[in-house]
Amino acid sequence: IGVNGQDLQNLKFKHLSSKNGLPNNSITNIFKDSKGFMWLGSEEGLYRYDGYDYITYKNDESDSHSISGNYIWYIYEDKDRNLWIANNNCLNLYNRDKDYFERYYINNDPQNKSIIYHLFEDSRKNFWIGTSNG
Repeated sequence: IGVNGQDLQNLKFKHLSSKNGLPNNSITNIFKDSKGFMWLGSEEGLYRYDGYDYITYKNDESDSHSISGNYIWYIYEDKDRNLWIANNNCLNLYNRDKDYFERYYINNDPQNKSIIYHLFEDSRKNFWIGTSNG
């Protein structure tokens, strides 16, 4: 796709910050999903932005369907358009229909201290997970 000078003159930018509603300015990850939502990971939670409003997702220890932790390291959408949120030792699968998270711990161990830094899905739909412990 080529861009000429006239196209660049028509670009418009919208700055997101705490001044216009962003709950936290410390963003660790940004991802646009297949539905057009912007997902913003931070050190203090996950935010979904629809162009107008934010929805905040934070850990609630009394709710097993809340996100497992507030420091968001990585956001990924797989080939089936499932949204995965990585933090510390857990992958959180977002259930769009029920608006909650399902947790998948490394080695099924909630006490594991690995941080999940990266996700990749290969052509066979296998997940490769990059962690702080290899």
